[in-house]
Amino acid sequence: MALIQHGFPDHPASFLPLARALRAAGWSWLAPWLRGVGPSHQPSRRGARVLDHTVEALGADLITWLDHLTTALPGSPVHLIGHDWGAVLAVDLLTGPHATRLASASLMSVPHVRALLANVTPAQLRRSRYMGAFQLPGAARRAAADDFAAIDALWRAWSPGYQLPAPARAALHADLAAGWPAPIAPYRALLRPLTAVPARLRRLRTLITTPTLYLHGADDGCITPAAARGQDRFFTGPYQAEVLRGVGHFLACEAPSVLAARIDAWGRA
Repeated sequence: MALIQHGFPDHPASFLPLARALRAAGWSWLAPWLRGVGPSHQPSRRGARVLDHTVEALGADLITWLDHLTTALPGSPVHLIGHDWGAVLAVDLLTGPHATRLASASLMSVPHVRALLANVTPAQLRRSRYMGAFQLPGAARRAAADDFAAIDALWRAWSPGYQLPAPARAALHADLAAGWPAPIAPYRALLRPLTAVPARLRRLRTLITTPTLYLHGADDGCITPAAARGQDRFFTGPYQAEVLRGVGHFLACEAPSVLAARIDAWGRA
């Protein structure tokens, strides 16, 4: 059973080709919306408080989905798949008390935060400047302007060899718009409240024992593959990493069959 968590700026539909390929290989799957995206937004509290989108809050959502899976399919091993923010939340889960509930994991495109911080370079800071831009007044308005032109620009920059088809782009825009500006709230919540930051960093000191596969696109324009250098030291269980040639940040859109083959092999190992 695969629990698939997407990231930003994305939605579950991007993972349907991967999920279908896994289904053909005999897997069941669940791909929930990240809080604030699509039907997961709160109509009565549009643009919910930033503190509703902390790592702790989003991580609790992921654990709730894990609860649903283990209740619906008791005894079935669960493989966690996380991309971008989904990878960040996966690491948070894998370093916490619920890690033992997972059989294995596959992380994509965003390395362990400790590796990311250890490998930071001026070039990576330039790639990550959008995170700082989201902290500024008017950021939500600018990002959504001209039918999410800034979001489309991120897709082009992060996966330079891939063009999101027009129908898929329209569906993505609709899911982002449903709860906007909630989809960018996790960035604004990174250092909020400040009193929670030390505990977040302490959690990341826990070494990961769950068998973990890490995949990164060679042409990723968001986070360079070098940002994951040396992250194997944060895993004491089985760990394997691969840089996939010819693809960028949005691996599930660009190479779903390749991903499915890698994940299927890892999950069955």
